[in-house]
Amino acid sequence: MKGTKSELRFRHILNQAMKDQWKFIWHEDRIISPGVPDLHFCFEPDGHKYDLGWLELKSVDSELSKTTRIRVEPSQHQFIRRWRQLTPIYFLIHVKGMVYLVSSEHHSVLPGLDSTGYLAPISVARMRSDEMQYKLATALKDIVRRHDSNGK
Repeated sequence: MKGTKSELRFRHILNQAMKDQWKFIWHEDRIISPGVPDLHFCFEPDGHKYDLGWLELKSVDSELSKTTRIRVEPSQHQFIRRWRQLTPIYFLIHVKGMVYLVSSEHHSVLPGLDSTGYLAPISVARMRSDEMQYKLATALKDIVRRHDSNGK
C-alpha cells in the first residue's frame, strides 16, 4: 500500500467511517495503471442503478502553505482529463481533521493552493472527519446522480 503516512491514516479513518455504507476497491498498482484514483466506490441501488465513482485521496497533517501543498501527479492529471466526462472523479482531501470533497475539474488548481481557506469555495461538500459516516455517502450519491443526469 503506497501513500504518505498521513494518507494511510486517512484511509483507516475512511474505512472505519464508511465500512457498512458502500462497496469499494482500493487501487494499488501505480506501475501498471498510473494515474488511476485511489478508490473505486459503489453504493447499492436505491432504485435500478448502482452509484459508482472514483475518489483520489489526499491528506496533509498541517494547514496548506507555501511549503505544504496538495500534490497531483502528472499521470493523475492525464487520467482525469481522459475519464472525467464519463465517470465521476473527485478528490477527498483531509487537512487537519477537516475533509473536503472537490470535483476533479479543479485538478489543475489544487497543487497551487497555498492556503486551506481556498479549499472551501471549490468543495462540493466539507465535513469534519468524524462526520464522514453521516455526510459523505449522501454527498457522493448526489454527485453521481447529477453526473449521470447531466451526462458528464
